[in-house]
Amino acid sequence: MGVFPGAIAVLHTGTRDLAYDPHVHLLVPLGGVSKFSVPPHWIPGRLHDFAPLERLECLFRGKMQHFVTTTWPGGVVSPEVWTTTWSVNESQTG
Repeated sequence: MGVFPGAIAVLHTGTRDLAYDPHVHLLVPLGGVSKFSVPPHWIPGRLHDFAPLERLECLFRGKMQHFVTTTWPGGVVSPEVWTTTWSVNESQTG
């Protein structure tokens, strides 16, 4: 798209009642700030620019597994983490 994308991520490790439930919340804008324009300006994206959610779930889980196993080789991660279905939810406000 020729833009600098942005995102905000927050890692939660538990629920309100302090049960262990690691998950990540992300805010990702549909668009970005232009790379090549002076002055920079906002370029809106299109919904079909995003990957299908089912594909995104598998891709993110695989990338996360690779990252964890290569950067934390002695770390203990329950094997069920990688076989559990990961949820990616899409919501829009307008």
